[in-house]
Amino acid sequence: TICPCCRQPITTEIVYRMGRLCFLLSAAICCVGCNMGCCFIPFFVKRFKDVDHYCPCCRFHIYRYNRL
Repeated sequence: TICPCCRQPITTEIVYRMGRLCFLLSAAICCVGCNMGCCFIPFFVKRFKDVDHYCPCCRFHIYRYNRL
């Protein structure tokens, strides 16, 4: 893609962030009865986290993909 800030052709850097889906899945696992540590699984799996895209040249925040 092309960075809207520095106008360079780039491949974005991604950073995983905890979002609403992590917390909702954790609460749902606790409600089901798996509260002996299993409720922390969504916080360690990248598939359940939100993704931020940054330009590697100027560190401009390009996009955030929200899982929920």
